[in-house]
Amino acid sequence: MSVADLPGPRPAADRLTHSWSGTRPTGTQGAGGSPADVRGGDLIYPGRTSLPAGGNGEGPPVEQVDGQHLRVGDRWLVDFEGGGHLGLDADPELLEAVLRASRDWGLTTRRAPLSAPGRLHRDVEERLAAVLRMPSVMVVPSIAELHLAAVPAIVGQGWVFVDDQVHRTLYEAAQISRAAGATLRRFRTGDLHTLDRLLRSATAHAPRLICTAGVDGVTGEVPDLSGLVHLAREHGALLYVDDPHGFGLVGDRLPGDWLPYGRSGNGLVRHLGLDYEGLLLAGEFSPSFATSLAFLAAPARLRDHLEIAAGPSLSRIRLSTPALAAAQAGMEINTRRGDAIRERLYRSTVRVLEVGHEAGLVRAGASGLPLVHIPLPDDHTAGATEAATSSAAQVAALARLGAVDLASAAQLCAMVDHLRKAGIRVGLTAYPAPPLHEAGLRIRITASHTEEDLELLCSALAGLAERLPTRPVRVGAALG
Repeated sequence: MSVADLPGPRPAADRLTHSWSGTRPTGTQGAGGSPADVRGGDLIYPGRTSLPAGGNGEGPPVEQVDGQHLRVGDRWLVDFEGGGHLGLDADPELLEAVLRASRDWGLTTRRAPLSAPGRLHRDVEERLAAVLRMPSVMVVPSIAELHLAAVPAIVGQGWVFVDDQVHRTLYEAAQISRAAGATLRRFRTGDLHTLDRLLRSATAHAPRLICTAGVDGVTGEVPDLSGLVHLAREHGALLYVDDPHGFGLVGDRLPGDWLPYGRSGNGLVRHLGLDYEGLLLAGEFSPSFATSLAFLAAPARLRDHLEIAAGPSLSRIRLSTPALAAAQAGMEINTRRGDAIRERLYRSTVRVLEVGHEAGLVRAGASGLPLVHIPLPDDHTAGATEAATSSAAQVAALARLGAVDLASAAQLCAMVDHLRKAGIRVGLTAYPAPPLHEAGLRIRITASHTEEDLELLCSALAGLAERLPTRPVRVGAALG
């Protein structure tokens, strides 16, 4: 599929005929014994988001923030659930740039993102294109809005193939495409044989789009992107890579360089030594650069197509001046001291991973990225009674949502409660976040965590391991 084969715009009514039900579909067994979506014969999609630990509306709100320390009610906790990878959330240089731009330009831009962009917007796009070494980049307010507008506009009434680990919003975009006449098929992460078979079954000369995730936001694992690129080019398909966590965190690898993250933070595509032929990169500034902007790196002709086909959807919301200024300043900081920040971040991550591995909570040879996943143990009943009394509301909420069974919900809450009592706040991953077998805790390490913060976390993890049984963690792909 080439850019010249892209479909024209679809009527707005065609693109808005589907809404997410919020419930997990009940399925039958599809081909090969895999679960099937009763609506379309593709794999059941669990959704890919994360829940803040204790953040279901039942607990006290965050009252005060001091770096990575949060005051929740009358207690201070070290936050390992949120915060940008590079620790720029409260960087004085970035905050000053935001204040200066807001005084000069006001709080919102005068134009929507795709209509006569202002100088600040254009500068962010040009700087970003230089970082990615990509001639054309489109900056928009949010990655969810980008997925929902771009995917249907690209695929039209063709075929869309979706990795079962993509974020929920990207799958929703594929569902909207199906509602507008496209054929939707799903494949399991890493199953290139099935994807090859599905691509061969597609209608000849119809647009074909493969959607996959980049760096996994829960486990830090990375896909076989080289294999996907090879298949996409063999079948004339476009490859759409959703990589919000890779941007700013991983980048170019230099011969003999000791840092597994690589240099410059220009994303997973460049980190793996790939080019952008037939590849679209959707990224986000918030995981690393502490600002709520998203972007699509795409060939210039595809950008021109999207400005027409997806323009009405992408142009509804004006870009925020503070967000643009933070992105601009963040990229300047990244150029000057980003590699030093990533070196410090890597050392902090290795420290936590070593403790987690020794405690049996994480596997040896994990990705090495600052996204640490601690899964549920096999024995879900351990600690359940304690959790059922100390976090009854959250246990009930998780079970009511169908996130996990009651025993698993109680176990998750027991793990969260132990860490909270030790002064640690973490993320909780449960359906509709990852698949049921990946339910557990997510720890996000940032460059702004201090030595004392890391020591407190390591001590809390060692204590958690003593109290709870563990299970072997599935082996996933790490950075090469």
